[in-house]
Amino acid sequence: GPLVEVEVVGAERRKLVKQGLLPFLGSQGYDAALLVYSVDRLRAWYQSRGFYRVEIEAEERVSTEERIEVVIEIEPGVRYELTEIAFVGNETIPSETLRRLMLTAEKQWLSPGTGRLVDETLEEDLRNLRSYYALEGFRHAEVGPPQVSVSAAERQLTLEIPIDEGSRRRVDEIEFVGVETLSESAVAGRLPLVAGGPFHQSLVESAVNDIRAIYRDEGFENVLASAEVTWDESERVADVVFRVVEGPRTVVRRVLVRGQQATSTPMLHNLVDLEPGDPVSRSRLLEIQRRLYRLGVFSQVEVDLGQGELLGGERDVLVRVREGDRHRLSLGAGYDTEDGVRGLFGYSLGTLFGRAGSVNFDSLVSQRERLFRLIFSQPVIDDLDIPVTYSVFHSREEESTRSEAFSGDFVTEIQGAQIEASFPVGDLRVPVLLTYKRVDNNAPIVLEEILFDREKVDVAISSIGAALLLDRRDSQINPTRGRNTVLQLEYAVQAFGTDENFVKLFAQQTQYFRLGRFGILGASARLGGIESYRQPIEGIARRGGEEGVPFPCGPDLIPDFRVAVSERFFAGGRSTHRAYELDTLGILGETLFVNRREDPEGLCREVGLFPSGGNGLALLNLDYRYPLGDTFWATLFFDWGNVFADWREITTSELKRGVGAGIGWDSPIGPLRLEIGWKLDRERFEDPYQIFLSFGSAF
Repeated sequence: GPLVEVEVVGAERRKLVKQGLLPFLGSQGYDAALLVYSVDRLRAWYQSRGFYRVEIEAEERVSTEERIEVVIEIEPGVRYELTEIAFVGNETIPSETLRRLMLTAEKQWLSPGTGRLVDETLEEDLRNLRSYYALEGFRHAEVGPPQVSVSAAERQLTLEIPIDEGSRRRVDEIEFVGVETLSESAVAGRLPLVAGGPFHQSLVESAVNDIRAIYRDEGFENVLASAEVTWDESERVADVVFRVVEGPRTVVRRVLVRGQQATSTPMLHNLVDLEPGDPVSRSRLLEIQRRLYRLGVFSQVEVDLGQGELLGGERDVLVRVREGDRHRLSLGAGYDTEDGVRGLFGYSLGTLFGRAGSVNFDSLVSQRERLFRLIFSQPVIDDLDIPVTYSVFHSREEESTRSEAFSGDFVTEIQGAQIEASFPVGDLRVPVLLTYKRVDNNAPIVLEEILFDREKVDVAISSIGAALLLDRRDSQINPTRGRNTVLQLEYAVQAFGTDENFVKLFAQQTQYFRLGRFGILGASARLGGIESYRQPIEGIARRGGEEGVPFPCGPDLIPDFRVAVSERFFAGGRSTHRAYELDTLGILGETLFVNRREDPEGLCREVGLFPSGGNGLALLNLDYRYPLGDTFWATLFFDWGNVFADWREITTSELKRGVGAGIGWDSPIGPLRLEIGWKLDRERFEDPYQIFLSFGSAF
């Protein structure tokens, strides 16, 4: 075709092309209709950025068989903000309800994109309002035309939407004919059409479809349903009669399971949970299929009905399964700035004892930490949908901050066992944990009494815990929108020779917001508290050596927290407070202490800080990500929080601030982050900034 030359006056052509606002420059070719479409898109784009009174003109200056010259003139004008939306004439429907139905919104702080009036969006909003009124029984309701008032001096817009509701049609009585097997009240309670409520034909049609679905769930696969509507003389009040022909009911004759080899047949029958004579439907078969897949031992599951009567009657339920590979091997390697080089090895053996259980061995070894676990998982107990996991574990972690402060090796070793059961509560699952562990706070002998006289070098702990987890994020690996709620409760009891007695509560709320082309905003708030019931240790109000002789030069006295150091809250690091090194956040003199040593001249000098952890935690994280292409992004963050000696002493004045920036890459296995955080409330001996290289989201 002819060569198309485009001249843009009043705007940068390259920017418009990048936004896709001149589509006729692509592969679609050129015609006058496409030019009109482009003008409409340009107007909507400028209005979405506040230029409500933008003026756009487009014309063909030259048009021949070989060349077309198009000139687009744009006059953006000034930016306006929509400050008020008013409804006039809505006597039945509240204005607040109508506002929630609209995308157009008044200017709201902390809500990007509000306060913009776009004609195209407003027209869609008016159609939504008309549809809503129709569903509420106002068949002849008139909405609009809208009135826009412009205050040029203040650069503000006000929108007024006139409404003429007209008369309302409603339902007087609802009657059921042919409903015999099921309860009329049970059927009526699940319909969108109710006696005394608004009338709309779509509500009647939805109710008919719902009746069919209700019956099919109860095994009436060939049910017939229809509706008959009669009006009074004014044609404003209707009586609705639903007529149902139930037809024959499909029930279970036998349950036949095929294809299992190592899996117990009785257990599968318990999970199918169908007995001869039970009603069966397609939705019930799909639920059985999902339940069997959740066991994690089958690579293929098919659940269907066998041959039988054409329109119902007794049918066999056929369950065909194919077991997956019982042996799985996991290998991995990685690096981050907190753990250094690390490696992963794991092996699992599935379908044990015919109960769909599995045994797993996991080992994670890094420069800082070693973790070994032996886990036996049982996805169901008999026919109860309660997964249970039994585990024994051993971990060894180097306390790098203390090791550096005291020029010694501080290593915490933990051995223990745990039982976890996950109970269904509505749409949620509540895990309950029973834990027993022994903690060995290894330290140089000369410092054991100084640092651990108030918390014991070796501690035994038994506890019961529960959690409430509500995850509504779009991804657990790299979330971009949604929310996540975590609530954890742990009670440590002095039993079976254990030492600790406390209650520990932790709560975290995380929220992600998509800001369109402006990126993603993430926020996280964490609170934690520990209440100890153990009696304080008396007579150790000193920092001393043998026979109570004080050390002339040594670390600060650590107070009696009455909770073992392994159970306290720590913060600082790539997923808590990114201005601080791992687990080094604290309040000087309360949860962060000074160590002293003699120099070669015999003088006592302060040489560094070491954290003790605490019984209170407060953290707030804000994270803004701006896209740099399809897979890369830049981030700005603000972290605010601290670790407190007592949860009752949490105050905003003691929260330490940190700001930072970084870059990230959405790799195929998760986000890779390189970030630097600066301290705004720096203590002596602390580095001014921290750099982190890590995988995973910040919180």
